[in-house]
Amino acid sequence: MKGDLYRQIRLTAIAFVLLVPGAASGKQIHVLMVGDTLDQGIGASVRRDLANFSAVFDLSVPQRQLTTARVSGQGLTKANIVNTIQGFRVGGDDTVVFFWSGHGAHDQQGRHYFKLLHEEVLYRDEVIRRLQAKGPRLTVVLTDTCDRFHERPLGVPLVAPRALPREVAAPLFDALFLAPRGLVDVNACAQGEAAWAAPEGGLLVLALCCPGGPCKVTDDGTRAAKGVEVGQVAGPGGAGPPVPPGYLLRRTNEYLSWRTVLADVRQDVHALYQRARPGNARQATQTVTSWSLPEYPKVSLQPGDVIFSVNGQTLLDADEFWDAVKRSPPTMAFTIRDRNTRRVLHLETALRVGRGSRFGVAGSDDYSDGIHVVGVDAGSPGSRAIVVKKEGKPVRLEPDDVILSINGEQINSQKAYWNAVKESPPIMTFKLRNHRNGNILHLKTRLRSGDGSRFGVDADNNNGDGVRVVQAYDGYPGTRCQTVP
Repeated sequence: MKGDLYRQIRLTAIAFVLLVPGAASGKQIHVLMVGDTLDQGIGASVRRDLANFSAVFDLSVPQRQLTTARVSGQGLTKANIVNTIQGFRVGGDDTVVFFWSGHGAHDQQGRHYFKLLHEEVLYRDEVIRRLQAKGPRLTVVLTDTCDRFHERPLGVPLVAPRALPREVAAPLFDALFLAPRGLVDVNACAQGEAAWAAPEGGLLVLALCCPGGPCKVTDDGTRAAKGVEVGQVAGPGGAGPPVPPGYLLRRTNEYLSWRTVLADVRQDVHALYQRARPGNARQATQTVTSWSLPEYPKVSLQPGDVIFSVNGQTLLDADEFWDAVKRSPPTMAFTIRDRNTRRVLHLETALRVGRGSRFGVAGSDDYSDGIHVVGVDAGSPGSRAIVVKKEGKPVRLEPDDVILSINGEQINSQKAYWNAVKESPPIMTFKLRNHRNGNILHLKTRLRSGDGSRFGVDADNNNGDGVRVVQAYDGYPGTRCQTVP
């Protein structure tokens, strides 16, 4: 069982077949959070895990695409968990997420289970089976629990407030939880290691979801009743270096693959462990380990492709392009328009190290719609990128279309329109009435950075009914918008 505060965390994301990301993304995310908040030894840690896990979804996914439920406290029974799963209305393009924080073990048959109230148990494979029976696009099971052996008789029945409502899912959540299909199987520590937990949460949860700022990690030097060392996350006045914002918040505006995210989080968890357990002779580090990740299709850039952004930064000219590549971390995320299909692709590639060209791609800013690829070196990083997400065909605004709202705020005048664009975050969402058929479209686009027009769309007053599009300029974000589910 989980008699101390060491925990082993397993992350399993399972879908029906191993497929690559498609053009369409999941429509809804249904999240069930379950935790043993009453346990005297780990209750505080569990409560913080639940709060942080809930907050990061709330900040990253629009309310209309997110359904959450929680089972904890005196309600921690198998019947309540099963009934909550059954109550989810899941479509074939949806994602279901099950998060558990509490005690667990595996029996003599190797089956992993969660310990509920009154010695009741719920087996991991039953949870997966019940979730998959709902018919989702992607099933994610993330558990923060031990996986040690505990013999059982055979035959046992199978933090942070929301700032503003989101209009679209954060790009990183889109890339991880909505776009892929397949199997992800990850553990917070390697075989033979223990995963460290503190009252403020486990290190993997902190690395992913910590709101940052006041969180600090230290070893308070005390011992629990059973002689187990206790890690503590101190407040602003406590000792220890501050924990940076969790990865899901820190990189929220980038489209990244599971491979890249886990490689970076592995380093973050190692750093947190060194702060929490400096000089630990029994275990020098905590190693996040992956056994299976989704396969992503490979693609080579071609002359005529257009690069719009690098690591979330919209590119205005060739100088910004070269500078962004130069300053990029080893794995670079970038967005292009395919010259053949005209579709927007979110890509990533591992850059070269050492001297010479890191990317191996020559580009020109002689055009107004991004960096046009004019050459790609054979065998270079630009010739072996992977597709993290493929968008649908871009939508171009046309004269007499009417913009009704921006980022959830109703637009009734030209002044309100300009202010909304000026104050918008990099990813702008808006509601549009098509002038040809009157259909209402929900769209998003990545705005330009720097001085000048961010959107590239002139609009005029429309008698209090939104603003009427006068012109969308070639090469600007108003000509390459994407529909929002």
